[in-house]
Amino acid sequence: MDSEFTLGTDAAEYDAAPFHNMQLLHESKEGHCRVFLCEHYGRKVVVKALREKYRDSEAYRRMLRKEFTIAASMTHENIVSALFFNEVPGFGLCIVMEYFDGVTLTEYMHGHPHLRRSEALALLQQICSAVDYIHSRRIVHRDLKPGNILVTSDGRYVKIIDFGLSHGPAFLQFDLPGGTPGYIAPEVMETSVGAESGFNVDIYSLGSIICKIGCGHEAMAAVGRRCLAESPQSRPESAALIVPMIRRRYRVRRWLAAGIAAGLTVVAAVLMLAPEGARKASGRGEMNKARMEQAADLPSAVADSMAEPVAAQAAAANSGVVTPIPEMPATTVSNDNEAAPSDYSSLPLEEQVYRYAKVVSARRFAEHLHMWDTLTTTRSMELCMVKHWRWKAREDVRRWLEARIDTHSPYMDDLMEIAAKTVVRYGDEHQGEEYAVAQRAARRTPKATGATLRWTENLGDGKFKICWLQEDGTWAYKIEDVRSKWIRTHPDATTFPDFDTMWPDDEEQQSSGQHAEKP
Repeated sequence: MDSEFTLGTDAAEYDAAPFHNMQLLHESKEGHCRVFLCEHYGRKVVVKALREKYRDSEAYRRMLRKEFTIAASMTHENIVSALFFNEVPGFGLCIVMEYFDGVTLTEYMHGHPHLRRSEALALLQQICSAVDYIHSRRIVHRDLKPGNILVTSDGRYVKIIDFGLSHGPAFLQFDLPGGTPGYIAPEVMETSVGAESGFNVDIYSLGSIICKIGCGHEAMAAVGRRCLAESPQSRPESAALIVPMIRRRYRVRRWLAAGIAAGLTVVAAVLMLAPEGARKASGRGEMNKARMEQAADLPSAVADSMAEPVAAQAAAANSGVVTPIPEMPATTVSNDNEAAPSDYSSLPLEEQVYRYAKVVSARRFAEHLHMWDTLTTTRSMELCMVKHWRWKAREDVRRWLEARIDTHSPYMDDLMEIAAKTVVRYGDEHQGEEYAVAQRAARRTPKATGATLRWTENLGDGKFKICWLQEDGTWAYKIEDVRSKWIRTHPDATTFPDFDTMWPDDEEQQSSGQHAEKP
């Protein structure tokens, strides 16, 4: 009996099946390959093909096969999988890979320039896990960079791509020197082809990536600088050690902060219980009394985070070097905004930061109210609504600190955290003043209320680009894939809605009642 179909389709026929809707994703000016997005039996895949002038070159065909061999041997959740290697009509020999819906780390960092510590560590944990797995396969990637790392729009998942320059013991005869400036280890540029096969060249590249991801986090930056050491022997031995090194630095800082705080508490108690005559005889009685009174005014949330910077102040005091706060002009915004005293030398550094932050907050807040009263453009309205003054106040404190302590000091983050909390608290305490001025401005210039702080752009195929204005006055964005999210939550669905009409489930966007077009 003849059958209408046969089971077990030949693998070669499957591989050569038609590829539909070929779209160019990437084409490097210096590279020899082009990358396409297409559909293969209804599944989205990525096709990497040689450029037309290289298709008949046996050397480049062998290099492409080598890249597939290395990629196909990788089975890791943070590495893009290679599916098969075959001729594709019109494109020659190609590597067919899984499609990963994300953006490069470069694009992600452009939209999220200041990651929280937990977010940066989560990204770095996945990257280091993938690199450690690659090294366990005795392979060196040799081209680790943000452009070869894909991240989902929500920043939760990471995948490493592009093994074109990778090598291992079985592929030395195909090696070519290369890499990306800024991520190439010094020894790669100084040695001959194939001589820089150590895993530490990838550790050096990771150091540059860490410094970009961990911008503003001193513990990460310190480990990143160690990875960038000129000598390969000075770098971490394995990518698996990098994240534990960062976490250990954070633990040491917490222990140090707790120890210093306990020590200061004991010293303060002893000084306060000492006889009045003994305090005066030491010449420090009045100073200690003033310190305790000023510390009592400090918010508890700030006091909890200030233990570590005391070490820097104590070292300066022991060396006889004192850096007083510059005198600031008094403000007339509110009665409790006093000008900075002419001499803060008797105060710990964190208290100096706290009081200086109050002074600059008062000045920037006064400028903020003045801007509300003199609105002339939509841009000025947007900056007022996003509270741009808070970012200016923090920058004032940062510049003041950079002139007094090392910017790479582990205390910089803690001092800036004190400043940030002080600025926010000042704004909360005076929000009634701002509300009254803002209402007056809205009545005076109703047209200016058309300012847009968020807008959404429909990219098609169920994808939306959500942009919002940040405190520093720049725009950030994220890509929301409504289609993928809906399919994940409805796996058994047989009919599908019109995804282009399903706006992202964004609380702030919905609360505004509008989907603003791009300004």
